[in-house]
Amino acid sequence: MNEHKYHMITCEKNWLESTALSQLQAVAKLPGVLRTVGLPDLHAGKSPVGMALETQDIIYPHLIGGDIGCGMGLFDTGLDIGKYSEKRWLSRLNHIPALADIATVNPYPEPSPISDLGTLGSGNHFAEFQQIETVFSPEDFAELNLPQKNIILLVHSGSRGYGQEVFKSLNYVVGMKPNSPEAIAYLQKHDIALLWARRNRALVSDKLIGWLGYEATPRLLIDLFHNYLEKRDDTWIHLCPLGAKCGINRSPQSAHEQKAGVKPTVRPHCRHEPKKRRWCYPAALVGAYPFGAWESCPCV
Repeated sequence: MNEHKYHMITCEKNWLESTALSQLQAVAKLPGVLRTVGLPDLHAGKSPVGMALETQDIIYPHLIGGDIGCGMGLFDTGLDIGKYSEKRWLSRLNHIPALADIATVNPYPEPSPISDLGTLGSGNHFAEFQQIETVFSPEDFAELNLPQKNIILLVHSGSRGYGQEVFKSLNYVVGMKPNSPEAIAYLQKHDIALLWARRNRALVSDKLIGWLGYEATPRLLIDLFHNYLEKRDDTWIHLCPLGAKCGINRSPQSAHEQKAGVKPTVRPHCRHEPKKRRWCYPAALVGAYPFGAWESCPCV
């Protein structure tokens, strides 16, 4: 294997599974792969989880997996921090085991391919209310038009069951020529999954604010995918289940998203309940952080 095709972003304190490294090396040897990068949270799965790769004249949908369009949306709730009441909010949220218990109305003209629209899913998906603590770049932050006292909501989810349907329909095809009928059909479904994953995150934010009893409409600040395929010139970038721990998000859709990101950090009063991950107490949030990686936080 050529050295330039394989690279790890890690450090000596970061433990990596040998199986995951072997899987990453195997991916680097696939036909058409130009380079492969493993991220700090790389771990083993049916294929390596937490990696990115660039290919030419071939795509590998099976590496994207079933959660096509998984990503994070950051929303301005429109609610001043003064409206936050831990006791009342937790009491209200604890009345619902899951977002599926709140009825969802599809506000879009076309039928939703997601049967459980407006839900988060399992795994490391979450919805978290946050408070801005520090702004590193005032000029970039000003472009968001976000009052610093407003509560914001970070939603991590994907295309839910629809992405799994697309994945299962592949019949575990290893690779496809981008112009083949199979690839064209897959990419069409892939793009539908991206659209509805983004819509799903928006509906999650709407449902949460509505359930808490507010009429405010959350405003999207940033929405980025970290699990999808993207064509760049004559190559294809595969972002393959990049984990929320690293916060690696790409494909900015606006000037704001090219400059802004969030960097969760740990505070002494930050409450981490592994078995009740769905609703987290507001962690420290840093707004308009330079585009790149996040530091790991137990509440993210």
